[in-house]
Amino acid sequence: MQRCLAGQNPDVVGRSETLSQYAVFVAKVREYEADGLALTEAVNAAVQYCVERGILADYLEQYAAEVLNMLTTEWDMDVALEVRYDEGYHEGCRKRRNEERRMCDLKWETWLHDILTPEQKRKLEAKRAMSE
Repeated sequence: MQRCLAGQNPDVVGRSETLSQYAVFVAKVREYEADGLALTEAVNAAVQYCVERGILADYLEQYAAEVLNMLTTEWDMDVALEVRYDEGYHEGCRKRRNEERRMCDLKWETWLHDILTPEQKRKLEAKRAMSE
């Protein structure tokens, strides 16, 4: 991975207009921070600066809140692992519920087949075939 900030790796940055504009945005955030603004204020000022000058304007106008959140939120490994665990747990619960529902349906169909007449069984099979 190469650094793609203003003044660094100009051969890489120069190949993409979007990357060049991103480098300007990051440079403005750093400049505003160096001038004493807090990170949140620096990001907001850089967004405004870039939008006014047509730098990543469409993207920043549409996703300014997400950009601010992404650049000002500190990533925490413990929180990330907890979220991953919770997502996996809920996915497992969903799969288990689906499997239990399928087993219940199978038991219900078995029971029905034991009490249905042959004509009722044919109708049930035809109905099931149409729904699949």
